[in-house]
Formats: sequence, C-alpha cells, structure tokens
Amino acid sequence: MLNYGGVYEGKKDLVSRGFIEYIPGEYAWRGVDAKDYSFVHCIWVVGRHKKKGYGSKLLQQCMDDAKGRKGVVVLTSKMGHWLPKASLFIKNGFTRADASLSDFELYVFKFSKDAPDPKIKPIAANKLKKYGSGVTVLTTDQCPYLPDAKNIFEGVTKELNLEFQAIKLNSPKQAQNNGVNPNGTFAVLYNGQVVTYKYEKPDKFKLMLKNLMRE
Repeated sequence: MLNYGGVYEGKKDLVSRGFIEYIPGEYAWRGVDAKDYSFVHCIWVVGRHKKKGYGSKLLQQCMDDAKGRKGVVVLTSKMGHWLPKASLFIKNGFTRADASLSDFELYVFKFSKDAPDPKIKPIAANKLKKYGSGVTVLTTDQCPYLPDAKNIFEGVTKELNLEFQAIKLNSPKQAQNNGVNPNGTFAVLYNGQVVTYKYEKPDKFKLMLKNLMRE
C-alpha cells in the first residue's frame, strides 16, 4: 500500500509532501523473513517538510493498517540512501531485531511481546560467486528509480570495456532469497563482490570500479 502525506499550505486542498509504502511481510521485496508482519519498504518526507512530525504520522497510518498482524517491520541502513535510517522508528517505539553486514539493521514494533522475531536472511557466498566476472546488476520492478540506475551502471561498465549482465528478479520470493544483499530489490556486483545496493552517479560508480580493478 502506498499512502501519501498531505499538508495545508494556505490553499484549499492538501498538498502531498511525503509518502510511505508498505506491504504484507510475506511479499516484502527485501532479504528478510517477516511473515505475518506488515513491512515498510519506503518512507519519505520532502525537503522543508522534514522534522515536523510528518514521518511519524505516516508511520502511524501503517501501524493502524497493520492491526490483525503481528506488528510492523522495516529494514534500515546506517548510511540511509535508498533505505530509511533507524532514528524515526526508534523514536516511535521500534526495537532492533536483527543485523547484517556493517550497514543493515531490522527493526520491529510488535503488537504482542510473544510474537516471533523477524530475521534478515543470510548472505550466501556460493550465490555471490555464481555471477562470475564483470558487473552484474540484480534488479526488480519494485521501485520506479531502478531502471534508470541499471542504465547508468550498464553505461559505465561498457565504457570500461567490462562484461555486463542484468538479471531481473520477478517475485518477492526471489528478492527475499537472493542471498547477495539484504536490500533484496537491487544490488550491483563486480567479480562476485557486492559494490553497492543503491543508485550511484556515473563518475562515482566509475571510480568504485576502477578501485576494485586495481585490487
């Protein structure tokens, strides 16, 4: 479900200034096991409307809609970027349930203390290696920004005369079990090593690849 947050700006109608996207955890496009929970994919408040409580209001809408499930879960990143940071969720009573690598944390708000903990699915070395040499982009249709990101990575890869392949994950189950990166919905690999899970500008991605090529 995609809910938009509106605010009055001295005009007749509400103006959209943020959104939250959430889904039953069974269908989450992330590398998680969050069955029977609601799962937050994205939450975003625009520009000058940040730090006014709108993020908490959007999150409360999700929590209200989640009644009848075990609670609400979100995958966060310490770096932010395409995943939310944990601070908003901690502020609203979420607790850490799991962590992976150096960046990813799973937070949960349980409606019952007896509910099982959601988990981040493990990274599998054999799944990383199977993609071989060159640049591999794992992508999905979950986010509208992903096709543009894929095109940027493909252009830079070809400019450096490296092999390139894009593999589309077509279901939440494939994203949950990709075994490459907890983000699930998108990942970029070079020679079986994860380079990034988010959009990068062409010059930055080129530098990242050149540094890896020197190793």
